[in-house]
Amino acid sequence: MALENNLLPCELNESSWKSWRKMDNEILSNDIEKMVHPRFLRAELRLARLDTIHRLLVTPPFYPYLRRYWDYSSLFRAIITLLATATIFVALILTAMQVGLATDQLKESQSFMAASYGFTVFAI
Repeated sequence: MALENNLLPCELNESSWKSWRKMDNEILSNDIEKMVHPRFLRAELRLARLDTIHRLLVTPPFYPYLRRYWDYSSLFRAIITLLATATIFVALILTAMQVGLATDQLKESQSFMAASYGFTVFAI
């Protein structure tokens, strides 16, 4: 019936259909539920968690894997979090260096002055 209604490829004839049914029955006859952890059968893992597991275990390190960003809002949310953290970290270091330059011991230190100058230029 499926062949008559063109729902299956034309190359599929009766002998290949029989072999397909045989393979299908062999797969379904095995008790798959015994081989799979029950948590997967009840769909307890969310897609984001499965993506994270896949990214950590399957893909090679430093692989440009961006499938976790389904839309631009999730991409920008992740990037803004990183940028905000980096900005706060740089501001904290610059504030500590400014306090260090105000002290008498570090004001005369040429290496601290050079480090402060270099980091300030980097921050800018």
